[in-house]
Amino acid sequence: MFRYVNDDNYYRFIINEQNKFRRLEKKIEGTFTTIAEDTASGYTQGTWQNVHIAIIGNQIQIRFNYELLFSITDDSLSSGKIAIGTEGSINCRFDNILVSNTSLDPYADAVVDSNIKQTNNSQTDVRFALGRPRGADDDLSIGGPGYWIVFDMGENEAIVDGEGNDLRIIEIGALFGNAVDEEHDVYASNSPTGTWSYLGQGIAISEFDLRNAGLEKARYIRIEDLSTRTDNTPTPGSDIDGLQALNMENYSLVSSPQSLDIFLTGVDILLEWDPIGDAVSYNVYASRSVGLSNLIKVNDSPVSTNTFTHLNAGDENLFYSVTSVDAAGYESALSEQVPYLLFLPTITSN
Repeated sequence: MFRYVNDDNYYRFIINEQNKFRRLEKKIEGTFTTIAEDTASGYTQGTWQNVHIAIIGNQIQIRFNYELLFSITDDSLSSGKIAIGTEGSINCRFDNILVSNTSLDPYADAVVDSNIKQTNNSQTDVRFALGRPRGADDDLSIGGPGYWIVFDMGENEAIVDGEGNDLRIIEIGALFGNAVDEEHDVYASNSPTGTWSYLGQGIAISEFDLRNAGLEKARYIRIEDLSTRTDNTPTPGSDIDGLQALNMENYSLVSSPQSLDIFLTGVDILLEWDPIGDAVSYNVYASRSVGLSNLIKVNDSPVSTNTFTHLNAGDENLFYSVTSVDAAGYESALSEQVPYLLFLPTITSN
């Protein structure tokens, strides 16, 4: 439900698998009216569904699993709250619920072309690489060499060449051996069919600068898998969890943290940085190598202050970088890296 005023006044979007329909309704002064309906299908059980509702004035657009389902005009309700719920759905869960004052987002919106390995691959659903990153087990396994995918960042959401890096790709890797970091080539274009400009090679979490490819703007990103490390597993090749524009059309992301310092406190690593006024939280990333690639997030939950302690990491020889997160949940580019153990000052207690 959205623009909920009270029990007798609200809009409601329903998906029903048993009766095979998806319906947009309004309830005004206690009376329901169907505004739009699709009776072709309901939804696929046992997998995540993505619902995106964009409302600007009297214009309502509903996208279901990243495809436009309804686009209508209605003047009945101008504001209100949201609500979610189920009826007769066992083990239904809701996640990544976001209310934003902009319809724009920095994540990839659609897949326009792909060649994903289908045999002996348990994660072939390209939708898992779209939208906000979900983490391990909700990502796309491309399949290894010879397999590829092309993403559309979205209308009015193209990546632009700005200060620092312009694109982040999240591939599910792991710093301490829980998964495998896997490499892939990354290309950009303003056409879904190319010509493609090479941005570089990614592995785990990586960032790229359009300027290195001579581009001022790019709407489409092509990832060509290179990894042979997981050929004989249920998740072959690079495991893509999401793409994020760091500089984009029509939306300014929060600034990166500055003045990042690192200290050794016993067996722990303490990081401090200057607070960012528009940030509601921060994330901390580490790598075993110099450069903004092969990264892993080390905080389990959002960091609400401008300090973070990485426990038992004093002997790991890691490089650290930090991002800011704004009120919409969008991350900044990575901060400048701080180096590893060899250069650390030590904090001792009195």
